[in-house]
Amino acid sequence: MCAAAYGENTGFAPGISDPNYGAFLCAKNTLLAHARAWRIYDVMFKPKHRGKVSIANQIFWLEGKSEEERKLGELTYSLNVIYTYPVFSKNGGWPEEIEEIIATNSKNEGFSFSRLPPFTTEEINFVKGTYDFFGLNYYTSRVVRKAKMDDRLEWPFTGSQELGSFLTVDATWRNENIVPWLYEYPIGLRRILEWVKKEFGDIEIIVTEIGYGDGGEDENDYNKIRYHNKHLEQVELAIKAGINVTGYTVWSLIDTFEWESGNTVKFGLYKVDYDDPKRARIPRPSAKFYAAVIQTRSCDVLHTYINDEL
Repeated sequence: MCAAAYGENTGFAPGISDPNYGAFLCAKNTLLAHARAWRIYDVMFKPKHRGKVSIANQIFWLEGKSEEERKLGELTYSLNVIYTYPVFSKNGGWPEEIEEIIATNSKNEGFSFSRLPPFTTEEINFVKGTYDFFGLNYYTSRVVRKAKMDDRLEWPFTGSQELGSFLTVDATWRNENIVPWLYEYPIGLRRILEWVKKEFGDIEIIVTEIGYGDGGEDENDYNKIRYHNKHLEQVELAIKAGINVTGYTVWSLIDTFEWESGNTVKFGLYKVDYDDPKRARIPRPSAKFYAAVIQTRSCDVLHTYINDEL
């Protein structure tokens, strides 16, 4: 979702950085395009093909330690889910507090208009409700604190200049892969699932993307197995708590070309042998683990693939 516009070195296409205006313009246009596509499918194709269409929401869980930081975390989280409210909220449109803050910031910066393009009433109603399920992309979480003078704030990984919030990680969170921003916090996934139900009601949720990247040198890829098992445990707890989660889609089935990281980061359950002209696909242990989870509909298969201490 136009992620490149949010920071200088996000590594996403097309590699253009304009977090103060372009990102918000991109957000609005993306939502209008999504709504158009959803409504066309809903009228012309859904009656016959009975498919489900939605938008995937890339969300970090954000939390603070103190009461002040928790409030700042909630505000920063509202910016994090800026794509989500116009589609899924009862009233539609941008989160009101974020809209007010950016309008004030824009005025103080000398703009004659808000850098966050407003929706017209017609556009609010056009975008609102254009979903058949809640799509969630989740990888990691962050701890929020008030930014200091020397903090480098680059949304969405290290902070927000709009809100003066700095994003860091808890010292207990694991990061044993080569993806520098991917710290493991499985509970964050459940927190988001709980938030979706609280905020938008009992709607179907599909985890449309979640994954663990490494260098591919560990042929046993136990860390990847552990990552998915820990997150699946949180999904199971959410389901037992009455949250309507119906899917969990691993990123990725095979190793892919990962943006500016190219072929150096391996998210795949299947290894791609790039030395083979035919690019052979070789199942890793994580592929067999995930197949067993699907077959048994349970995380209890973990002991077959990974030691308890991992």
